Amino acid sequence: MKWSRSSPNNLSDFTCRPVVFKMCEELVKGATVLDVGCGEGYVSRNLKSMGAKKIVGVDISEHMIDCANAHGLKSKDEHYIVGDARELKSTLVEASNTTNMMVRLIRPYFP
Repeated sequence: MKWSRSSPNNLSDFTCRPVVFKMCEELVKGATVLDVGCGEGYVSRNLKSMGAKKIVGVDISEHMIDCANAHGLKSKDEHYIVGDARELKSTLVEASNTTNMMVRLIRPYFP
């Protein structure tokens, strides 16, 4: 689990991510956040600590999802699932029981 982290440890953690977190500060409070490409959940955990109500993280790497789910700081309101962003809607629908998230399947009406 060497990829799992609780504090900044690479260049983007010190340069880019603080800017992104600042931009999300007001938007994330009380929100349900979908983190596509969540990796081992570092950004998700930060957003949760900033006030997000629920986090659903999706990543194509099973190993990264295992790291996210095994992290000691993971809360009960964080849900991490393996999925491909190209098939995101079906992945979320299939995992709705795991993530406790309802995904609406909107189908156009054609008479």
